[in-house]
Amino acid sequence: MRRLSLYAVAVIVGGFAALLAWVVKDARFAFILLGLVLVAGLAWAARRFPEVRRVHLLGAAAATFLGALALAILLPSTRVPCDCPPPPGTIAGFACNCQMDHHVHLRFAIAVAGAFGAWLLFVAGNRRAERAVLNAH
Repeated sequence: MRRLSLYAVAVIVGGFAALLAWVVKDARFAFILLGLVLVAGLAWAARRFPEVRRVHLLGAAAATFLGALALAILLPSTRVPCDCPPPPGTIAGFACNCQMDHHVHLRFAIAVAGAFGAWLLFVAGNRRAERAVLNAH
């Protein structure tokens, strides 16, 4: 389980470094290099721990799916007034009541990425179980 945890931390660190490299254009190379070094170091350290078993992969799949779903739901919304004409007879500066959440696409992307990650972990767990059955015979 410790190996899987280090792999998860490596993925998170790599994603965060990539996000920082995308946002801070002046230090792009530094963030990419830092991310690569940290991910390689964490992957190397993870290989020193025992193999990941099927139950660990299935637990990680469930946690990934539920975590991504919770993040997609609990992500703070940014509701801004849309550009609709105010009702007749209202005072100037009136914001009409047709607000939209501009994070719908981001919420969908987080949910899809979580489902895809959970599916990959589930498939990896099932392959590990198939290999164990084949090796036993």
